[in-house]
Formats: sequence, structure tokens, C-alpha cells
Amino acid sequence: AQTSAGAQTAANHNMVTDEERAGGWRLLFDGKSMEGWRSFRKAAVEADRWAVEDGCLHLYPRTEQRRVGGDLISTETFGNFEFAFEW
Repeated sequence: AQTSAGAQTAANHNMVTDEERAGGWRLLFDGKSMEGWRSFRKAAVEADRWAVEDGCLHLYPRTEQRRVGGDLISTETFGNFEFAFEW
């Protein structure tokens, strides 16, 4: 199966086209929540590190109170896949 985490263009933000869906692509990120994601070695996403803002995954910058970085892992396991995202 192929997966897609994001948008092709701003007009098509966070969606899979019918053609992509027919080719086996699917979204990993719904643009609204952290559903389907978790922090490394955690059952959920650490809210002090990650958030959804304006339809995008957002990593908070490091501060004295906030630890730096943080791996983001899908809750589902995939074998053979292609991953595409907009940075």
C-alpha cells in the first residue's frame, strides 16, 4: 500500500485525489487531530511538543520549560510503502 501524509497543492490541502486513492494512496494525517500518531515510546502524542495548527503538524520550539524535538510515529505499522509529504 502507498501512503500520503499531506497536500499536493494549497488548493488540494491534505487530500488524496480519486486517482491516487485508486493507486492505493491514503492519508496518514487528517489535518485536524493527532489521530493515528504517537510520540516515541509513548501511547499518545506529547502535547507539549506537537500540535495541529492551521491544518499542519507543528513541532513547538525548544524553551527552558519545553524539551527539544520529539519523534512522531504512526500508530499503524506499515511494511512496503512510499511516503510523500510537503515540507
